[in-house]
Amino acid sequence: MTSRDAHEHAAGERFLVLVMFLGCSPRVNVDPESGKDEGAPCLIRLLLPDAVMFRSAGAGAIVRCPDCRATADPPEPKTFDSRYRCPGCAEEFRLHQLDWRHTAGFASCFIEIAAIHPHEAVPSDKLLDALKRFSACEWRYFYC
Repeated sequence: MTSRDAHEHAAGERFLVLVMFLGCSPRVNVDPESGKDEGAPCLIRLLLPDAVMFRSAGAGAIVRCPDCRATADPPEPKTFDSRYRCPGCAEEFRLHQLDWRHTAGFASCFIEIAAIHPHEAVPSDKLLDALKRFSACEWRYFYC
């Protein structure tokens, strides 16, 4: 990935307020300087690709038509302008309109959380609202 810039930061004290954990006892090291052996430090990476980019969790994701829920098989390469015609309902969609079930997405800015297992954490509404206010656009999340 070529990138205008990439930033990496420790998660910080408010991380545990802005991200909800689904496990019963997640192990999250938000203070790598503490000297405690709490596993790999949780890092926040801001990724800014040069153009809108597709990222995914890899093979095995079940993608569905947003209208009829038929399984979709989007074409390669997966570009933001690519279109897909559903064989189930014959409607045409841009790839970002398909239901990727939180396994893929297109963006020109990604916030990546390192050292957290996929599907273990979900951004809170408070975090998504703050990102929307800051950027003036809707934010969604996915795991990869």
